[in-house]
Parts: sequence; C-alpha cells; structure tokens
Amino acid sequence: MIKGLINLPFKVLGRVSRAVQDRQDAAMKARHGEGDTREDWQSNANIPAFDTPADYDPGPMSASAADLARWFAAGDPPVVVVDVRPGDYVGPRMPGVEHIPYASLPLRLSELPPEGTRAVLVCADGKAALEATRFVRFRGNDDAWALQGGVAAWAALGKKVLS
Repeated sequence: MIKGLINLPFKVLGRVSRAVQDRQDAAMKARHGEGDTREDWQSNANIPAFDTPADYDPGPMSASAADLARWFAAGDPPVVVVDVRPGDYVGPRMPGVEHIPYASLPLRLSELPPEGTRAVLVCADGKAALEATRFVRFRGNDDAWALQGGVAAWAALGKKVLS
C-alpha cells in the first residue's frame, strides 16, 4: 500500500507529461503535416522558424571542395555530408550523402551526425547550406561546415557526382 502511494505522483506526472507532448505533436502536425513529403513544406508558412539570433557570429563556416576532399582522406574525425536541398530536387547529387531538407532541419536536428563527427552541409550553390550551418552551429554542433559552391564545386574538383 505504501509503495502504491509513493508511486502515485509519478504515475500522475507521467500521464500529464504524455498528454502535453501528444497535444504539442498534434499542433505541430496540424501546422506542418507529417513532415515527410515535399507537399508538407511547399508553403513558406509551413517552414518552421530558424531561431538563430541576428547577432550570432559562429566564425568561419565555409569549407572548399578541396577541404572536404582532404577531410575525407584524413578520416579523423569522420565526415558526414548532409544534403539540405528539397527531396524533389532534380540535379547532380553527391553519392552516399544523408538527406535532410532545409525546411525540415529544425524538426530533424536529432538526425544530424553525433558529436565527434564533422557535418558538411551541401546544397546547389552553397547559400542554403551556409544558413543551415549557421543554425546547426547555434544549436550546438561546432564542427558543422557549408560546402562553398555546393555540389557544382565538388564536381568541378573532378569528384564523382550522380545525375
């Protein structure tokens, strides 16, 4: 009986916590959809705000294609390339990259490479990747970099790209 009384507040708090989380999840899905198709992010109104302050200065964030090639060759720390272009983007792609669309990045931060891994974000021309890198650094990953010139710079270096 005493054990039941001691556990009662934890049971109640657990139920309340689950109810609050379910309500937040339902509100997010109502506003943004499931987040797994391009249609969910078609409208700018559906893109979650990047909460990076305007005065945040993360220092240098860009890496050249030659830098990326050197990092791959060195292998320490491990390098993971994340493509931030929309899923329906048609054009050249780097082989073996992870894909997290720019618009869904705030909702999918947990999918980024873990600490101790260098994350290189790429897009078509490097602009979206630079803003995404700024956001990722603000959220705690200090070893995130944007590929200058995007996939085109990687191809110009003579590296393999998929069409």
